[in-house]
Amino acid sequence: IDKDKYPIVSALVFAGFRDGLELRPVPAIFKMTEDMGMQPYYDYQKDSLIEIFACGTGCFIVHRSVLEKLREVGTEQFGADWCWFQDGPITGNMWLSEDLMFCYRLQNAGIKIHANTGSLIPHKKEHWVTEKDYSVWYEKNKDNPYVNHKEISNLEIG
Repeated sequence: IDKDKYPIVSALVFAGFRDGLELRPVPAIFKMTEDMGMQPYYDYQKDSLIEIFACGTGCFIVHRSVLEKLREVGTEQFGADWCWFQDGPITGNMWLSEDLMFCYRLQNAGIKIHANTGSLIPHKKEHWVTEKDYSVWYEKNKDNPYVNHKEISNLEIG
């Protein structure tokens, strides 16, 4: 993979949440939307290398230049010699987990993030959450407006 074009590539890992008794598998790749902010990339293209806004850090590769760039653009909150992963607040009343905050910092530094949706990694929750779990859930929920939201194409992060 070209380190300059694809400095970070995530596998597709699935988180799992409970909706009552039913499992709601969620792809741990995210896009930024106009209407709902950062949301799971429910309608990802299978077996593709896609640009995303953020990802869970269960399985991803990061080129060293990414960490060097983050060190260069460190802030008082995220200094040059501070930890790479730290949760925290962003605009408004939103709190991000350490993996999503890491990606938010990457976006602010102008570093692109991609996901290889053909590289599927199960995630151990109450049981292993797989793409098959997700496909069954998605087919039942794909017409839900929460699942089908518009992606922001030219995102400006502040």
